[in-house]
Amino acid sequence: MYKLLQRKTIEMIQYYYSLPKLLTLHNDHLAANNLVHNYSTL
Repeated sequence: MYKLLQRKTIEMIQYYYSLPKLLTLHNDHLAANNLVHNYSTL
């Protein structure tokens, strides 16, 4: 039980640490989409 809990905790910590990176990637993707959209409407 303790081992499982420990592993879950580590997974959660890794997830929270990777979340900002994922959000940054997502924001970069949105920015790229906006650029493409802006160029296509010119």
